Amino acid sequence: MELFFSTVFATIVGAALGTFATLYLRSRGTATPPPAEAPAAGADDGSEPPPEPSTEPSSPPAVTETGPSERIHAIASKLQSFFESTAHPNDLLSNERFREGVTTLREASLSESELLTYALGDNPLISCFALEALAGSENPNEVYRELVKGVNAIAPWARFFALRVFRRVENPSFGRSLAHFDGSWGYRLNLQFLRDFHRDVGGESDVEHFTEELADASEDHFEGLEYLLGEMDNTISGPFKKALEKARKGQIETEFLNSFGRLWSIDEPARSEPTIVEHDALRSTLQLLRRELELDPPRSLLVLGEPGVGKKTALRQLLAGLVRDGWTVFEAGAVDVIAGQMYIGQLEERLKKLLQQLSGRERVIWFIPDLHEMLWAGRTHSRPTGALDYILPAIDRGEVLVVSTIEPAPFEQLAVAKPMVRTALETVRVSPLSSDETTALAEAWSREVGGETPAIERETIDEALQLSQQYLGERALPGSLLGFLSQTLQSVPLTQSSSNGNDEIRRPIDLDDLIQTLSRVTGLPADILDERQELSLSALRSFFAKRIIGQTEAIDCLVERVAMIKAGLTDPTRPFGVFLFTGPTGSGKTEIAKTLAEFLFGSAERMIRIDMSELQTVDSLDRILGSSGNDREKKSLVREIREQPFSVLLLDEFEKSHPNVWDLFLQVFDDGRLTDRQGSTADFRHSVVIMTSNLGADVITHEAIGFGGGPPPRVG
Repeated sequence: MELFFSTVFATIVGAALGTFATLYLRSRGTATPPPAEAPAAGADDGSEPPPEPSTEPSSPPAVTETGPSERIHAIASKLQSFFESTAHPNDLLSNERFREGVTTLREASLSESELLTYALGDNPLISCFALEALAGSENPNEVYRELVKGVNAIAPWARFFALRVFRRVENPSFGRSLAHFDGSWGYRLNLQFLRDFHRDVGGESDVEHFTEELADASEDHFEGLEYLLGEMDNTISGPFKKALEKARKGQIETEFLNSFGRLWSIDEPARSEPTIVEHDALRSTLQLLRRELELDPPRSLLVLGEPGVGKKTALRQLLAGLVRDGWTVFEAGAVDVIAGQMYIGQLEERLKKLLQQLSGRERVIWFIPDLHEMLWAGRTHSRPTGALDYILPAIDRGEVLVVSTIEPAPFEQLAVAKPMVRTALETVRVSPLSSDETTALAEAWSREVGGETPAIERETIDEALQLSQQYLGERALPGSLLGFLSQTLQSVPLTQSSSNGNDEIRRPIDLDDLIQTLSRVTGLPADILDERQELSLSALRSFFAKRIIGQTEAIDCLVERVAMIKAGLTDPTRPFGVFLFTGPTGSGKTEIAKTLAEFLFGSAERMIRIDMSELQTVDSLDRILGSSGNDREKKSLVREIREQPFSVLLLDEFEKSHPNVWDLFLQVFDDGRLTDRQGSTADFRHSVVIMTSNLGADVITHEAIGFGGGPPPRVG
């Protein structure tokens, strides 16, 4: 029995080993040889050839090499040992089997795309076959355009044959091809291929072609080319190194910059400033700014002026012209710089990469809308440095070209904090226009936006100028008037043209339109803004009396002040009014402030209330002026007034606040303005300030207890 099992086991193992050997020989291309060839048909004996004796197991059928793929792989297999022993790819050109492989591909009716697939494949020898076959293509230019995209991925020896394809191109250029190579061509034999290629096709236009091909190159490709040129002979690579450096300075990563800020497009002016009317002052400012940028080296610019003078308009006009001239304009402010910051050190990393992208680039300019905001961007209580601390040294060294705007008060604070600002940037001051210049500009604007029919008549422009100076004085001329007119124009309804029913036109702006717009912006009722309407003081007094009972003196005081506002008799440099109401809790001090806000500005929500008992320490100034660093976005009084200057400000229990807080409000009462810690000014001239106090509200009607009893001593 044991002998039986041993015999069976030996039979199974032998069969398995035989099958494995057969499969192995098939994979090596050395399968069992075919049987002996039978006699040819039609032999003299006419007999059929005897059948082959059957064997167990039967032999596999022979592989018939009919397809081009099988034939080319068979040739490559026979040539492999010679291929590995050659010292130079040129040896293959004289080899009979290599020529046979090339001929096989050429005669196989393969398309150029199929040959390119072989050329860019992983088999180096077959890649050489395919490239040599492509060298005889009837469309060498099309082959070049496809081959050059993947030439860096083919094997080093196959590149010899790739350059043979490049030589067959119509008007071959060494520089055009070189721009597509990477650092992998720094291999010794590849450098020899490049020297021979340069000797054969090099010409005077190589550097120009090299620069053209680098228009859309990435930073990684620049680094690879830099390494390759460093490995090449300096007699060949010298001009290309200079061209590479110049092209690298003009090349930026648009994807990164768009993720950081915004790159201007060619239609930026039409999108941001739909109607700009040029005038002499604007043209002279543009000439001055352009002259500074055309210096060698160009200077960074800081345009200084009051809000409304047109500094941003002038700067946007300048940048729009630069974009048309081929400059790259990048816009990013303080908010963009700190956006997405989550961890300590992330701001520094973002700024470092940004400066690398912008440093040393020709015709690239960074537009920062408000430079002083950069001083505080990124600051915290534990980190006193902001974004400007990283940017300013690069600006001072001339590595980064920057243009920005700033107002006078923030500029003075910025110059004290960072004196380098005065030397790093060229300051250009823009002054407000006079009333006559503003009126002439408004007439030109009227013709520009109105077309055949002016948008506003000259008499109405004079009325608009007076209203804007009286109620919108926080902005300088011409911005206050032009902004007022633009807002009013949008509210004028469209009407059908009488000449052509398909055209829609707007009627000219009249005084009623101006009053409605001004009432919407300020909240003031039309009967106060419009001089043609009378203000009924009795109706106003009745309005207050329905809400406030028993406070006749206070009501009369407020009614008189409203009448002065209506008549324009208030001091234009101070708030509309400053009042101190004293009395016990519940006497109506807060309610009368709400009623005034509702009448003057249309809603009781236009009252800003501050509990002064919460401002008893020096740190309480942050609630008024705002704090520095990243906490400055918290609501402060100056920010609330800047957002809505037409408000009633209620300072409840004023006497309980810190004396330093009193000093701040004395400045408000006298000058009608307050500057926050970032240098931005809030205008209080269109607000009404009401202080309340409980001091003196209690009247002593009983005798004192203790030694102080008896009537008070008589004086005099």
